[in-house]
Amino acid sequence: MARIEPILIKLGGSVATFRERPLAANREAIEGVARSVASCGSPVVLVHGGGSFGHHYASMYGLGTTSKVIRAEACSKIHNAMLELDLIITKILVECGVANYSLPPVELIAKERVTEYGITILKDLIVHRVSPVTFGDVLPSKKGFFILSGDVIARLVAVALKARRVFFLLDVDGIFPSRGDSGNVISELDWNTSVQLFRGKGWDVTGGLATKIQEAFKIAKAGIDVFFVNGLKPDRVLKALKGQQIYGTRIRGVKGGS
Repeated sequence: MARIEPILIKLGGSVATFRERPLAANREAIEGVARSVASCGSPVVLVHGGGSFGHHYASMYGLGTTSKVIRAEACSKIHNAMLELDLIITKILVECGVANYSLPPVELIAKERVTEYGITILKDLIVHRVSPVTFGDVLPSKKGFFILSGDVIARLVAVALKARRVFFLLDVDGIFPSRGDSGNVISELDWNTSVQLFRGKGWDVTGGLATKIQEAFKIAKAGIDVFFVNGLKPDRVLKALKGQQIYGTRIRGVKGGS
């Protein structure tokens, strides 16, 4: 089989949905991303977050990334909400010319890694010009249930497939040096800069953004370039996917990364 180096997109829930409106998809934004994927000319794997779908119910039932016992119907509501959003996204992708195949993470990931079966099916889909799609979701464990973040999934899949580049699509232009700063995107983020950000006075990182940055550095350690791009601006997304110079934040992959 020929070597496969897809582009991986992590479509943030803040782009795919309206965060303040439960179960409300941002169809215009999803269409913009879908058209960019259709036009980029490269194989793409897409991982999307939960936004106002999965997060709505996860928050309602107090479920996070640590396993806990919750009511049985809570698991169903969270998972079904993610399936609902996933169906919206995959339908829009097809409408915009992107053949795709949705795979719940439970079919791909076990014990913090992509299974051999998962790697095989992802590669087979890409070879046949079908974009794999997966998403953050609620998963069972011996201790109850937990949320497997789309950011974590993006890292696991990117490293397993040796992705060419990874793009985190946000509802802002990139990573900023301080809270409330809207005009000074950090063009390149390294570990020293990251430490300063987390320690800096007035820096208020949400759990979601902290996870994105942490997972991005793990991806970069595997030798893969990572970019944070405004997913609400399709022209920037398309330029990014084509490898052109973009406005956003970059983390360079470590040379010789494993």
